[in-house]
Amino acid sequence: MALGTIYNTSTGEILRNLDMVEEYFIDQVQSGESLYNDYADPNLMYFISNLPVFKNTNPSTIDTTTITANGSSTATISSIPNPSTAFFTVPEGANPIDSTTIIDGTIAFSCNTIGEYTITLSSIPHLTETFTITAS
Repeated sequence: MALGTIYNTSTGEILRNLDMVEEYFIDQVQSGESLYNDYADPNLMYFISNLPVFKNTNPSTIDTTTITANGSSTATISSIPNPSTAFFTVPEGANPIDSTTIIDGTIAFSCNTIGEYTITLSSIPHLTETFTITAS
């Protein structure tokens, strides 16, 4: 068995890792993808010029991690790399929130349900950053 990594040729984002007989690697590569014949950690790395490199620190910051669950109290995350995708985890009983693409560097969060919320920001070439907000 051998280890390999498939990544998006244009963005460098690691799409999946392989652990199989090396001769079958090429069968796993689809259009717009490239193959690297070793393991690269998708949480820590991406590709530039066909070489794995470490992701940069995510510069995102949050102004508060505690809000009132009244629909108007907000927590603002700023300095978000452009573009980034925000993924949300909500407490039981709260309405689900769909993931969204952030292109202006900022997201303001408010809610009406008490509980703990997480916002995870994903951006190539930055490390993933997760913020936890408590609404009371």
